[in-house]
Amino acid sequence: MLDLTVDIGGLSDSLDRLSKGLEAELHVALNRTLLFMAGEAKQRAPVDTGFLRASIYPVSLTLNGHAMAITAASAQNPNAAFSLSIPVPRTKLEGFLVAGADYAKFVEFGTVRGSSFTPGYLFMTDALEKGRPILRKEALEAW
Repeated sequence: MLDLTVDIGGLSDSLDRLSKGLEAELHVALNRTLLFMAGEAKQRAPVDTGFLRASIYPVSLTLNGHAMAITAASAQNPNAAFSLSIPVPRTKLEGFLVAGADYAKFVEFGTVRGSSFTPGYLFMTDALEKGRPILRKEALEAW
């Protein structure tokens, strides 16, 4: 009879280190992509006073442009309402692109008044779609 024992205790530690390293690289890729998408959304946002454009910011566990966005947006229009609700990522691999202007959803998706529909201007959606292949590419490079 032949009895073989294989000890993979060290392999488990190596996989943990690899997993943490990969997660860190993917987090950096996510942050870079969020910054890119925020820039795209700002360029695409329609401008009246500049408040909407200034209210756009990215959020991840290590990236939060909320305070800067409030300051910049308030400088554009101190009377406009800014959402103080900040989404909270649960992991390093979760992030958000936020438009803090209270009226951003109406600009993005449009409005209905009576029987009249004003179409939206998909500045956030377009920015997310433009960032998607960049994130995919960076994730594959990290892998």
